[in-house]
Amino acid sequence: EDHNPDDPDERDRIEQNGGIVDCNGAVPRVYRKGRNYPGLAMSRSFGDGTLAVDDIVIHTPAVVTHALDPEAAGDYFLLLCSDGVWTYMEGRQVERQVMRWWKSPARQVPNLGKMCEGLVADATRMWLSASEGYVDDITCMVVVL
Repeated sequence: EDHNPDDPDERDRIEQNGGIVDCNGAVPRVYRKGRNYPGLAMSRSFGDGTLAVDDIVIHTPAVVTHALDPEAAGDYFLLLCSDGVWTYMEGRQVERQVMRWWKSPARQVPNLGKMCEGLVADATRMWLSASEGYVDDITCMVVVL
């Protein structure tokens, strides 16, 4: 689940706590009323003390529980990516890229790093083509289960 400021529930919570959501730029941003900074492009974040003081931006994650089944196909890895990956890449697209690595005969830990580099490079290209040179933070980590 994304925590974007323009999501109706997130926007309501932000505004009820003294924040505003500005959707005039390429990316919706959260501000404290009457200020034009820090302009955070998410409604939830770890460690942002400036907007977290009044619960404008909160640190509460969406939690999904999934029981791993060693007998079932599909529970191979956990993919952790920043919003910079998910803005222009769909989950299935990213999953296919990771599964190509998973099924390759050269599946080794060093190649896992190259696969992550490839995801970051693809996301960077998409940002550059869609947003006139701006690129958000892009982070990718894969945990093999």
